[in-house]
Amino acid sequence: MLFKTAAVAWKSLPTWYLLSQNDRIIPPETQQMLANRMKATTISVVSSYVSIVSHSF
Repeated sequence: MLFKTAAVAWKSLPTWYLLSQNDRIIPPETQQMLANRMKATTISVVSSYVSIVSHSF
C-alpha cells in the first residue's frame, strides 16, 4: 500500500552543513554550492573529508 505525503520535512526544517576546507574528495566550492542549494547554515572548518569525526563541537 502506498501513502501520499502532505508535506516533506526537509523543505521546512532548518539544516546545517559542515564544510571541510581541506577536503580532497568533495571540493569546498562544491560543498558550498550544495549548502547554498539546501539553504543550510554553514560552519567551515580547516579539516579533511572526515571533519565530522575529527572536530567535536
